[in-house]
Amino acid sequence: MDVDHRRLRRIQSYAFSTKALELQKPVLERHVAKFNTRLRDTAYSNQGIVDMTAWFNCLTIDIIGDLAFGEDFGSLDAGCLQPRLQELFTAIKTFTFVKEILRLPSLLAKMITTILSAFMMRRGTAVKDVGADMMMRRRAKFEVERPDMVSYLLRQGAAKDGGYVCAASILAPNN
Repeated sequence: MDVDHRRLRRIQSYAFSTKALELQKPVLERHVAKFNTRLRDTAYSNQGIVDMTAWFNCLTIDIIGDLAFGEDFGSLDAGCLQPRLQELFTAIKTFTFVKEILRLPSLLAKMITTILSAFMMRRGTAVKDVGADMMMRRRAKFEVERPDMVSYLLRQGAAKDGGYVCAASILAPNN
């Protein structure tokens, strides 16, 4: 375990303390209430037909955005994921597919992973860009009405290391 990894783990631990997690309970409740309302409205307008996977993806990504960056991605309001967030789900599916490909005989697996590597790199960059954009917006408004996970990173990074944690250090591939 390298020094940077240990430093980031120590800083992140405050965001997952019992007190910090208790403060996030109203956020979860608000998103679940919005999810229920949007789901009910969609079911009524579509003769009861609802794509539950899409709605759970919207709920999950909005909760992650709110907990991590103090603002959601607006997926529940829009009823769909932003294109760059859709890239995230495509990347997850692709990585799962590649994991299964690696079970194939080595020459065939190598050929397929070589073909997919450029595709996966583009997806990874798109996902990283979403996180970097959110981090920069979040960093610009240091004070928030309720602590989110990034606020703990920023505060603990400043207190423990005499500096601050920036998006580049969090999103760097080696961290």
